[in-house]
Amino acid sequence: MAMGQRNSSGTGSHLVERLSNGNSPSEHLPKPRSVVINVATDFSDTPAGRFDVEGPFSGERFRQSLLVPALRDYDEVIVDLNGVEGFGSSFLEEAFGGLVRLHLFSKEDLAQKLKFLTDDPSLEVEIQEYISRAAKVA
Repeated sequence: MAMGQRNSSGTGSHLVERLSNGNSPSEHLPKPRSVVINVATDFSDTPAGRFDVEGPFSGERFRQSLLVPALRDYDEVIVDLNGVEGFGSSFLEEAFGGLVRLHLFSKEDLAQKLKFLTDDPSLEVEIQEYISRAAKVA
């Protein structure tokens, strides 16, 4: 189909665009608004460690495999911290502080995009402290 030509379904609800640079048209569609990442069910109910070499459920792996893609693809990322047996400080600092420390996102970006669901408000305070500390040294 040529640029702007309607699809063959006849509904007229979808336009197909062929981009001259070869990129997929989906790269130019609006992002979905929000997503929920449930740490316990989407990752592990026993997350631990800072780096991948410390085990398969490290903060580094959580950041790389779930947080970064979600933050890039969605306007709002809600992280559900409930249902986990506990969080070590190294996991939380690497997962969340690492977003800023590694210059992947700014503290301001995260304040706009990253939200938390938790029965323990001190967890969110702790995570925000790691983000703030990372911003001071980044």
